[in-house]
Amino acid sequence: TLQDSALEGSNVDIVNEMVAMINVQRAYEMNAKMVSAADDMLQFISQTL
Repeated sequence: TLQDSALEGSNVDIVNEMVAMINVQRAYEMNAKMVSAADDMLQFISQTL
């Protein structure tokens, strides 16, 4: 039921959202390292040719 002048409780689970955010951050960092490694390999190949 609805009540006048009542605050609605949050429907967000903070702990789960923080864990999800940390997982996304770690995945982003791993992908950034992969891109950097690929760039290093391409640079090495272009220098050796």
